[in-house]
Parts: sequence; structure tokens; C-alpha cells
Amino acid sequence: MRELRFNDPEYIVRLSKQLIGSSMIADLKSQKPEGKTLFIALHHMIKQSVRKMNSATLGKICEYAVSSDFSQPLDSSVGFIRLTGLNDVRPVRPNFDAKLSGRILLEEIAIATIVSVTFDILNQEMYEIQRQEAINQEEEYDRAMHDCIHGR
Repeated sequence: MRELRFNDPEYIVRLSKQLIGSSMIADLKSQKPEGKTLFIALHHMIKQSVRKMNSATLGKICEYAVSSDFSQPLDSSVGFIRLTGLNDVRPVRPNFDAKLSGRILLEEIAIATIVSVTFDILNQEMYEIQRQEAINQEEEYDRAMHDCIHGR
């Protein structure tokens, strides 16, 4: 199994913003759609863009796809937080017939990846608040443990 090495983890975020457009992202932020609703709303538009991409670009997008049951959020103390997997945004689980071409499979995974990243873009402010709350709780716990150990 090969190890994925992302040269630029912000690539998929920039691409998603470019494909969706800043005005549409602003509109969607105010609507606060659920993931599956977002997929239905964006699928056709993204599909038109994805169909024009070459296979290498589709493959690069697919490298950023994450399963809905990934064990750890793609999160750090700074930067973009990824919490949404492919099946979190797809209205139904894909039924990929063995007769489908590899190209169609790449396109469908790329579309779902872009929608999942877009969902995370729409929810970054909430994710940031949650991350800061977690950091604050860790700091409070560390202070309490320090005080307990040192008898304060």
C-alpha cells in the first residue's frame, strides 16, 4: 500500500473554492445546508467542471478523498480542518457497476471529494470554535494536574 504524500494540503481547498465560487460559498454559508443537500445542489455544476479535467487531475483530487469512517479528523492545531467524508455528503451510497469505466469512477469520487471539502469550508468557523474549546480544555486540565501534583 502506498503512502499518500500531499505536497500541498491546501490544494483541494483552493480548487473547491475556485470551482464553487466565492459568491456561491457566501450564499451557501447563510443557508447552512446539510451535506447530502449540498451534494444535490452542487453535483451537476461540479460534474460539468470535472468532465473537462484530465485523468491526472482527477487522480490528484481523489488523493484527497476520505472515507466517512476515518478514525481521526484531518485536523491540526492550525490550518484547514477536514471532518467530512465522502459518504457524509452522498445522498445514497454509490453503486458502481463493474462495467463502469475507470474514468467515471474517478469523476464520481472527485465530485464527492469536492463537495465534502466545500461542506468543511462552510463549517470552518464552527470547527475553529470547537478546536479552540478543545485546546482550552486541555490547557485547563494541564493546569489542574500541575496544581494537583505540586500541591497547590
